[in-house]
Amino acid sequence: MIMRNGVIASVLATFIPMASLAQDVPEGQRLAELAFENIDVHGNGYIHQGDVEEFRESLFVSMDQDDNGKLNLEEWMGWDYGFRILAEENDRVLAYETALKVMFAVADRNGDELVSKTEHRKNSLAGFERADLNGDAILTEDEYLGGFTVLVAIRAALKPEE
Repeated sequence: MIMRNGVIASVLATFIPMASLAQDVPEGQRLAELAFENIDVHGNGYIHQGDVEEFRESLFVSMDQDDNGKLNLEEWMGWDYGFRILAEENDRVLAYETALKVMFAVADRNGDELVSKTEHRKNSLAGFERADLNGDAILTEDEYLGGFTVLVAIRAALKPEE
């Protein structure tokens, strides 16, 4: 994985070491909490659509390895927040990769097997709206963790079977 964006690289550098510090919180949840903290650049304890859009733009740039303004499945699958390590540790790689492929298919709104910047933005906004339970146009950490589609799908895939 080649990181071309300093903001995203610093986010990732934070995830792995910090995840091991939270003993009583599952690592998947801790990674999701760190994502929230990094999106909440103002430290307000909530995020708004502008925060999410700024993060999304940086994320897209870091994922778009060939700089063509579109993400193919390989680019989509090659980028993660550190969740892949958890998938490997929990013997959940297949479930994790399946979740990523489903999320790609959902984001690829026109079915051309590419996710454009517009599709990526629309998917992010739709995820925000689904998570915004009270419709106030901001996400608390609980709303983000419990309802942002990407996190819900990944965390479900990483959860050990009981």
